[in-house]
Amino acid sequence: MKSEEFFRMKKQQESLKNMVYQAILNGIFTDEYKPNQIINEQELVQKFGCSKTPIREALVTLCNEGILRSPRGGTEYPGFPSRS
Repeated sequence: MKSEEFFRMKKQQESLKNMVYQAILNGIFTDEYKPNQIINEQELVQKFGCSKTPIREALVTLCNEGILRSPRGGTEYPGFPSRS
């Protein structure tokens, strides 16, 4: 594989990750995902028609940002703390 092809593929993968990331975030803000809901990776693969890699990368990024958490058995949207 030529380096140009590698970087093109890497850029496409990064674009997919960003698209999935934004779509999940939008789903959180529009109540598509409810607090304590498990977000199923396989359902996201089917929904976005892409491989698991950009899905997993988006989920990991959201977990690292504290928006999602990843207990055993899936990725969960815990909800945002309520303001008192």
